[in-house]
Amino acid sequence: MKLLLLFFILLCSLMSFSQGKLKGTVTTADNQPVTGATVHIEALQSGTLTQSDGTYELSRLKPGIWKVSFRMLGMQTITHQVQIKSGTTSELNVVLKDEFSKLDEIVVSASRNSEYISEIPASVTVINVKQIGDFTKSTSNINEILQFSVPGLALGSGTFSNWGQTMRGRSLLVMVDGIPQSTPLRNGSLGIKSVNPNDISRVEVIKGATSIFGNGGDGGFINYITKNGASEKAIEGNTNLWGTSNLAKTKDAQGWGIYQSLKGRGNKLSYYLSGSFEQTGNQYDADGVPVLPTYGMDNTDIYSTFAK
Repeated sequence: MKLLLLFFILLCSLMSFSQGKLKGTVTTADNQPVTGATVHIEALQSGTLTQSDGTYELSRLKPGIWKVSFRMLGMQTITHQVQIKSGTTSELNVVLKDEFSKLDEIVVSASRNSEYISEIPASVTVINVKQIGDFTKSTSNINEILQFSVPGLALGSGTFSNWGQTMRGRSLLVMVDGIPQSTPLRNGSLGIKSVNPNDISRVEVIKGATSIFGNGGDGGFINYITKNGASEKAIEGNTNLWGTSNLAKTKDAQGWGIYQSLKGRGNKLSYYLSGSFEQTGNQYDADGVPVLPTYGMDNTDIYSTFAK
């Protein structure tokens, strides 16, 4: 019995010695660790995920030269060849670069998980921060930004309510960072204007009926993804100042606004704060007839604050 046990221990030791290990670190181009990246050797059907510090380790690998792939959503997939030797630990450190592809943009709203647009069986429109910034040079009304950017979205009513602004004739569900702003049982019809466009990082519009985020999205839903406090500094800010007027009438058509944001990061805390004030003027057509309806957004003082 003792001889059999000794033989078994010796056999396990030989098997362990005849196998190798692979370890390393996966980082970004600016030397930040990549968490949750997939490390996979297809030929050996062996794989793992990187830890919070970007490290990984694969053990019990058969000696030989193998192709190792590294994949992370939103980053370029790369493949390296590595030689595994018996009884030794090989090291392979990898740098993943961001994947800039408009045809395969990442969307987080379609199924509560990050997905590529090409993998989503629905019509999707994404408005990024650069596009929003271009629009805010001429308007601070998020309704106008959406109606010019999203095919199938009806024109706004020109009031504070988004009543009547539908997607292909059906009601919309409006969310902020994935949280619905209203339901059919308690619909304030103010969801589209719930966030200042200067505080939005991107807008994801999914067209078509869905119940993933609850009821109320017969025509689809709009998800505002707000800016965060991602920064390498303790404090930094952004200031916007704008004015509006009208060529037909200038006496009471002038308006102006100011926006200020602050963000930063401490030891264990990041923050984003913003506030804005806007005073709108009347809007007229070429004949001097008022454009907006009664109880519209003309001659109005608008205050907005946001914290995250």
